[in-house]
Amino acid sequence: MSYLSNLNIDLAESFAACQSNEECFKVLAEQGERYGYKHFHFRHLHKAHDGKVEVEAYHSAMGPEYEGVLAKRQHLMEDPLVAHCMVNSRPKLWSELEEDYHSDRLNDRHREKIRHFWDFGVRSGVTVRLRNEPSGRGRFLAGVSLIPEFGTEPKVHDPNYAANLQGIMSLAGHFCAHVSTSDIAKRHFDLTDREYDVLQLLAEGCLVQQIADRLQLADRTAAHHLSNLRSKLGANSNAHAVAIAIRIHLI
Repeated sequence: MSYLSNLNIDLAESFAACQSNEECFKVLAEQGERYGYKHFHFRHLHKAHDGKVEVEAYHSAMGPEYEGVLAKRQHLMEDPLVAHCMVNSRPKLWSELEEDYHSDRLNDRHREKIRHFWDFGVRSGVTVRLRNEPSGRGRFLAGVSLIPEFGTEPKVHDPNYAANLQGIMSLAGHFCAHVSTSDIAKRHFDLTDREYDVLQLLAEGCLVQQIADRLQLADRTAAHHLSNLRSKLGANSNAHAVAIAIRIHLI
Protein backbone atom coordinates (compact mmCIF):
# COMPACT_ATOMS: atom_id res chain seq x y z
CA MET A 1 0.00 0.00 0.00
CA SER A 2 1.35 3.45 -0.91
CA TYR A 3 2.30 6.18 1.55
CA LEU A 4 -0.65 8.32 0.42
CA SER A 5 -3.10 5.42 0.87
CA ASN A 6 -1.84 4.80 4.39
CA LEU A 7 -2.01 8.52 5.13
CA ASN A 8 -5.62 8.73 3.98
CA ILE A 9 -6.56 5.75 6.15
CA ASP A 10 -4.88 7.35 9.18
CA LEU A 11 -6.57 10.70 8.54
CA ALA A 12 -9.97 9.10 7.99
CA GLU A 13 -9.69 7.21 11.27
CA SER A 14 -8.43 10.24 13.21
CA PHE A 15 -11.20 12.56 12.04
CA ALA A 16 -13.90 9.88 12.28
CA ALA A 17 -13.05 9.50 15.96
CA CYS A 18 -13.74 13.19 16.61
CA GLN A 19 -16.83 13.88 18.69
CA SER A 20 -16.75 17.67 18.38
CA ASN A 21 -15.35 20.52 16.34
CA GLU A 22 -12.74 21.11 19.03
CA GLU A 23 -11.42 17.59 18.43
CA CYS A 24 -11.45 18.17 14.65
CA PHE A 25 -9.38 21.31 15.05
CA LYS A 26 -7.03 19.47 17.39
CA VAL A 27 -6.43 16.78 14.72
CA LEU A 28 -5.94 19.51 12.11
CA ALA A 29 -3.35 21.22 14.30
CA GLU A 30 -1.52 17.99 15.14
CA GLN A 31 -1.43 16.77 11.55
CA GLY A 32 -0.52 20.23 10.28
CA GLU A 33 2.58 20.26 12.46
CA ARG A 34 3.88 17.31 10.44
CA TYR A 35 4.25 19.77 7.56
CA GLY A 36 5.58 22.65 9.65
CA TYR A 37 2.29 24.49 10.23
CA LYS A 38 1.80 26.16 13.62
CA HIS A 39 -1.35 28.20 12.98
CA PHE A 40 -4.59 27.90 11.04
CA HIS A 41 -7.64 29.96 10.19
CA PHE A 42 -10.92 28.41 9.01
CA ARG A 43 -13.55 30.71 7.53
CA HIS A 44 -16.88 30.26 5.81
CA LEU A 45 -19.12 32.92 4.38
CA HIS A 46 -21.94 33.84 2.05
CA LYS A 47 -21.09 36.22 -0.76
CA ALA A 48 -23.79 37.96 -2.80
CA HIS A 49 -23.68 38.17 -6.59
CA ASP A 50 -22.52 41.80 -6.29
CA GLY A 51 -19.40 40.60 -4.48
CA LYS A 52 -20.43 41.73 -1.00
CA VAL A 53 -19.75 39.38 1.92
CA GLU A 54 -23.16 39.29 3.59
CA VAL A 55 -22.35 37.07 6.57
CA GLU A 56 -19.34 35.06 7.76
CA ALA A 57 -18.09 32.91 10.62
CA TYR A 58 -14.66 31.62 11.45
CA HIS A 59 -12.48 29.69 13.86
CA SER A 60 -8.90 30.89 14.21
CA ALA A 61 -5.70 29.75 15.86
CA MET A 62 -3.56 32.73 14.84
CA GLY A 63 -3.04 34.03 18.37
CA PRO A 64 -4.87 36.67 20.47
CA GLU A 65 -2.63 39.61 19.48
CA TYR A 66 -3.04 38.93 15.76
CA GLU A 67 -6.79 38.46 16.08
CA GLY A 68 -7.20 41.51 18.35
CA VAL A 69 -5.52 43.86 15.90
CA LEU A 70 -7.45 42.28 13.02
CA ALA A 71 -10.78 42.85 14.79
CA LYS A 72 -9.98 46.57 15.21
CA ARG A 73 -8.95 47.03 11.58
CA GLN A 74 -11.36 44.62 9.89
CA HIS A 75 -13.71 47.37 8.73
CA LEU A 76 -10.84 48.80 6.64
CA MET A 77 -10.05 45.52 4.93
CA GLU A 78 -11.16 43.14 2.22
CA ASP A 79 -9.63 39.67 2.05
CA PRO A 80 -7.60 38.96 -1.12
CA LEU A 81 -7.64 35.26 -0.26
CA VAL A 82 -11.44 35.20 -0.48
CA ALA A 83 -11.23 37.01 -3.81
CA HIS A 84 -8.90 34.28 -5.08
CA CYS A 85 -11.02 31.40 -3.79
CA MET A 86 -14.17 32.79 -5.38
CA VAL A 87 -12.76 32.26 -8.87
CA ASN A 88 -9.94 29.75 -8.49
CA SER A 89 -9.81 26.26 -6.99
CA ARG A 90 -6.00 26.28 -6.93
CA PRO A 91 -4.49 26.60 -3.43
CA LYS A 92 -3.18 30.11 -2.85
CA LEU A 93 0.38 30.50 -1.60
CA TRP A 94 0.72 33.54 0.63
CA SER A 95 4.05 34.34 -1.00
CA GLU A 96 2.05 35.27 -4.12
CA LEU A 97 0.55 38.20 -2.21
CA GLU A 98 3.81 40.12 -2.70
CA GLU A 99 3.19 40.29 -6.44
CA ASP A 100 -0.57 40.74 -5.99
CA TYR A 101 0.00 43.76 -3.73
CA HIS A 102 1.55 45.72 -6.58
CA SER A 103 -0.92 44.61 -9.24
CA ASP A 104 -4.14 46.24 -10.39
CA ARG A 105 -6.08 43.08 -9.49
CA LEU A 106 -6.45 44.28 -5.92
CA ASN A 107 -7.92 47.39 -4.33
CA ASP A 108 -6.72 49.41 -1.35
CA ARG A 109 -8.82 47.39 1.08
CA HIS A 110 -7.11 44.19 -0.14
CA ARG A 111 -3.73 45.85 0.35
CA GLU A 112 -4.67 46.87 3.88
CA LYS A 113 -5.33 43.19 4.72
CA ILE A 114 -1.98 42.15 3.20
CA ARG A 115 -0.19 44.81 5.27
CA HIS A 116 -1.82 43.29 8.35
CA PHE A 117 -0.30 39.92 7.44
CA TRP A 118 3.11 41.48 6.92
CA ASP A 119 2.95 43.48 10.17
CA PHE A 120 2.97 40.14 12.00
CA GLY A 121 5.69 38.64 9.82
CA VAL A 122 3.23 36.39 8.00
CA ARG A 123 4.58 36.11 4.47
CA SER A 124 4.21 32.39 3.87
CA GLY A 125 1.50 29.78 4.15
CA VAL A 126 -1.28 28.42 1.98
CA THR A 127 -5.05 28.85 1.71
CA VAL A 128 -7.05 25.86 0.47
CA ARG A 129 -10.57 26.32 -0.84
CA LEU A 130 -12.80 23.63 0.64
CA ARG A 131 -16.24 24.57 -0.68
CA ASN A 132 -17.64 26.93 -3.29
CA GLU A 133 -21.25 26.30 -4.17
CA PRO A 134 -24.45 28.15 -5.16
CA SER A 135 -26.48 29.37 -2.20
CA GLY A 136 -29.60 31.42 -2.81
CA ARG A 137 -28.72 34.68 -4.51
CA GLY A 138 -25.01 34.18 -3.98
CA ARG A 139 -22.42 31.57 -3.14
CA PHE A 140 -21.30 29.73 -0.01
CA LEU A 141 -17.54 29.63 0.37
CA ALA A 142 -15.32 27.84 2.89
CA GLY A 143 -11.57 27.56 3.18
CA VAL A 144 -8.72 26.95 5.56
CA SER A 145 -5.38 28.73 5.77
CA LEU A 146 -2.35 26.84 7.12
CA ILE A 147 0.44 29.07 8.41
CA PRO A 148 3.96 28.17 9.60
CA GLU A 149 5.70 29.97 12.45
CA PHE A 150 5.38 33.74 12.03
CA GLY A 151 8.48 35.04 10.29
CA THR A 152 9.01 31.92 8.16
CA GLU A 153 10.27 32.97 4.75
CA PRO A 154 8.62 31.73 1.54
CA LYS A 155 11.93 30.21 0.43
CA VAL A 156 11.57 27.83 3.39
CA HIS A 157 7.81 27.22 3.26
CA ASP A 158 7.10 26.95 -0.46
CA PRO A 159 9.50 24.09 -1.32
CA ASN A 160 8.25 22.18 1.74
CA TYR A 161 4.66 22.77 0.63
CA ALA A 162 5.43 21.53 -2.89
CA ALA A 163 7.11 18.40 -1.56
CA ASN A 164 4.12 17.57 0.66
CA LEU A 165 1.30 18.83 -1.55
CA GLN A 166 -0.66 15.56 -1.68
CA GLY A 167 -0.53 15.07 2.07
CA ILE A 168 -1.58 18.66 2.78
CA MET A 169 -4.50 18.44 0.37
CA SER A 170 -5.58 15.12 1.90
CA LEU A 171 -5.50 16.71 5.35
CA ALA A 172 -7.64 19.62 4.16
CA GLY A 173 -10.12 17.28 2.46
CA HIS A 174 -10.63 15.04 5.48
CA PHE A 175 -10.97 18.07 7.74
CA CYS A 176 -13.64 19.54 5.46
CA ALA A 177 -15.60 16.28 5.51
CA HIS A 178 -15.86 16.26 9.30
CA VAL A 179 -15.91 19.86 10.57
CA SER A 180 -19.36 21.29 11.34
CA THR A 181 -19.95 24.75 9.87
CA SER A 182 -23.14 24.93 11.95
CA ASP A 183 -21.21 24.55 15.21
CA ILE A 184 -18.63 27.13 14.10
CA ALA A 185 -21.35 29.65 13.26
CA LYS A 186 -23.17 28.95 16.53
CA ARG A 187 -20.01 29.69 18.50
CA HIS A 188 -19.04 32.64 16.29
CA PHE A 189 -22.38 34.35 17.00
CA ASP A 190 -22.31 33.24 20.65
CA LEU A 191 -25.72 31.59 20.52
CA THR A 192 -26.95 29.72 23.56
CA ASP A 193 -28.48 26.27 23.18
CA ARG A 194 -31.91 27.76 23.86
CA GLU A 195 -31.45 30.49 21.24
CA TYR A 196 -30.43 27.83 18.75
CA ASP A 197 -33.55 25.80 19.59
CA VAL A 198 -35.66 28.92 19.02
CA LEU A 199 -33.94 29.54 15.68
CA GLN A 200 -34.66 26.02 14.47
CA LEU A 201 -38.35 26.33 15.37
CA LEU A 202 -38.49 29.74 13.74
CA ALA A 203 -37.11 28.19 10.57
CA GLU A 204 -39.90 25.59 10.73
CA GLY A 205 -42.41 28.45 10.53
CA CYS A 206 -43.41 28.59 14.18
CA LEU A 207 -44.75 31.83 15.64
CA VAL A 208 -43.77 33.15 19.08
CA GLN A 209 -46.60 31.40 20.93
CA GLN A 210 -45.92 28.13 19.10
CA ILE A 211 -42.22 28.35 19.98
CA ALA A 212 -43.15 28.98 23.60
CA ASP A 213 -45.47 25.97 23.63
CA ARG A 214 -42.94 23.65 21.96
CA LEU A 215 -40.18 24.64 24.38
CA GLN A 216 -42.50 24.95 27.40
CA LEU A 217 -41.65 28.61 27.90
CA ALA A 218 -43.66 31.69 28.72
CA ASP A 219 -44.52 33.75 25.65
CA ARG A 220 -42.48 36.65 27.04
CA THR A 221 -39.45 34.39 27.51
CA ALA A 222 -39.68 33.09 23.94
CA ALA A 223 -39.95 36.67 22.67
CA HIS A 224 -36.86 37.58 24.72
CA HIS A 225 -34.86 34.74 23.14
CA LEU A 226 -36.00 35.88 19.69
CA SER A 227 -34.86 39.42 20.44
CA ASN A 228 -31.43 38.20 21.57
CA LEU A 229 -31.18 35.99 18.49
CA ARG A 230 -31.92 38.86 16.10
CA SER A 231 -29.42 41.07 17.88
CA LYS A 232 -26.60 38.52 17.74
CA LEU A 233 -27.18 37.75 14.06
CA GLY A 234 -27.57 41.39 13.13
CA ALA A 235 -31.05 40.68 11.78
CA ASN A 236 -33.84 43.23 11.45
CA SER A 237 -36.66 40.68 11.58
CA ASN A 238 -37.33 37.03 12.37
CA ALA A 239 -37.40 36.20 8.65
CA HIS A 240 -34.07 37.96 8.20
CA ALA A 241 -32.60 35.91 11.06
CA VAL A 242 -33.62 32.69 9.32
CA ALA A 243 -32.18 33.93 6.01
CA ILE A 244 -28.84 34.75 7.66
CA ALA A 245 -28.76 31.36 9.39
CA ILE A 246 -29.38 29.54 6.12
CA ARG A 247 -26.75 31.55 4.24
CA ILE A 248 -24.04 30.80 6.79
CA HIS A 249 -25.15 27.13 7.18
CA LEU A 250 -26.06 27.70 10.81
CA ILE A 251 -29.20 25.62 10.22
